[in-house]
Amino acid sequence: MEDLNRSWGEILWLCFCVAAPGGYAIYAGQDANWDQRNYHIYTVYSWLTGRGTVDLAAAQIQTWLNPAPHLIQYLLIRNAPPVVAGALMGALAGLNGVLLWTLIRKVQNRAGGWTTRALASLVVLMGLTGSLFLSFVGTSFAEYICSLPILAGLISLIGHRGDEQVSNRAFLVSGLCLGAASGLKLTNLVYGLGMSATLLTLWPFLRFRLGALLSFAAGAGVGFAAFGGYWAIKLWLAFGNPVFPFFNSIFRSALYPPENFTDARFLPASLPTAMISYPVAWFLGVHPTSELPFREPRFAFAAALLLLAICAMPRRPSLASKSGVEAPLTTPRDFWLIALFFLFSYAIWLKQFGIQRYALPLELLTGVIALVSLERLLPTARRRVLALGFLVAFAVVWTRPPDWQRVPYDRDWFGIVGVDMSSRPTLYLLMSWRPTAYAITAFRPDDSFVRLGGNMPLEPDTAMGRLALDRIGAHRGPIRTLAMEPLEDAERDRLGRFGMSLTPGSCKEFRSRMDVFQTCAAQAISSRGSPQ
Repeated sequence: MEDLNRSWGEILWLCFCVAAPGGYAIYAGQDANWDQRNYHIYTVYSWLTGRGTVDLAAAQIQTWLNPAPHLIQYLLIRNAPPVVAGALMGALAGLNGVLLWTLIRKVQNRAGGWTTRALASLVVLMGLTGSLFLSFVGTSFAEYICSLPILAGLISLIGHRGDEQVSNRAFLVSGLCLGAASGLKLTNLVYGLGMSATLLTLWPFLRFRLGALLSFAAGAGVGFAAFGGYWAIKLWLAFGNPVFPFFNSIFRSALYPPENFTDARFLPASLPTAMISYPVAWFLGVHPTSELPFREPRFAFAAALLLLAICAMPRRPSLASKSGVEAPLTTPRDFWLIALFFLFSYAIWLKQFGIQRYALPLELLTGVIALVSLERLLPTARRRVLALGFLVAFAVVWTRPPDWQRVPYDRDWFGIVGVDMSSRPTLYLLMSWRPTAYAITAFRPDDSFVRLGGNMPLEPDTAMGRLALDRIGAHRGPIRTLAMEPLEDAERDRLGRFGMSLTPGSCKEFRSRMDVFQTCAAQAISSRGSPQ
């Protein structure tokens, strides 16, 4: 009976992990983040409707990102009432709590007793109240989906006791999961590389078999191919670059300059300094890794406790012999596997991106790091519960999530009204960096869209610019601009370089729940510089 009650207790807790984020999504409001309006919705819509050959760069440089990780959110947004879609996306994010519970209970070897379950519950609570996690709940961001296979990849390699060898299957599953996360979104290569570095570092000490490491590598390749291979092949056949337009200095697609597009806004000047100072900065509310302010104490807690635990390890054997000292439930192998995976991934993330959004798996693991460190610092489970409980309570109160933008729920997610459906098939020229691509879903299927401005602005003397010129020249119906405000001088000049000018008095407006759009008729400029 006690075992049955324990099982029901765990089931209720896991249901809470899913239900609580769903409820928070309703409380926080409907997601209206910039990336959703720019590419989260449009890329899936384009993929499902075959608009890839109709439009050109409609969602800026993000047009060609793999749409698969946003598919579930797209279907919910397009087909469910907004509040239901938000709640279900929140519940989906809550699955991370289920995996955190699975991870920590496996670390604990599913030991009984109220203290072990209390510690596992506190670890989950710390993960599900993190600043990034809360900001993602109920949104269209892919990070909380990609974190699921990342956590699963770690789970498959831990919980092995004594001299028990980790099976090749466990390495294969880990590789599959981390490869799948990387295939869904290339930025998750951080965690695949982090685990690879961890396994290579531990190989001489834990005597992993070569076959096990090869199984991990094979699984990673299969996982990446299964979730990213289709899109990579599609881009390769269309552009000669499987990650177009990124890394084009390597693949040399003719439609993009031979350069590697990088977002260097958040890269640290010094990696060692950043690794030490950033957790303190985040604790204080300084945000060198994000365009939006936030306050996050978890990394500072995890870093301090991990450092203390490593320094205390030489004294641990003598302490363990004293009466009243309870041995850690976490084996040394699991401790180093989790700690090194966290540290390597953290360093690679900072070196390659430094963008806070991509650090969600690390934030989720801060509670795990805190617990396995406290096991080596405090002599009894009761003291560990008190210490971790204090840290979790402080973190919940101190945390301030970034605001990606939310609006109240209504009857329609976007509420786009006033789009002109009366004219013939129209070519729309998107002129600015503002996120307008989501509105394309409200236009007629035979309208087409070409973006001349944005974060990859086109010029007539470039390969993609010439393709845009061909689209403009071949179109036989109306041509209009599409923006969120009157065109600036630079945008009018760019329009002129493509042989077009605005028709006076032709501008119209339409609206969504988030934005006001302006569309103006455009006409060809004659060789003498006046409209034809």
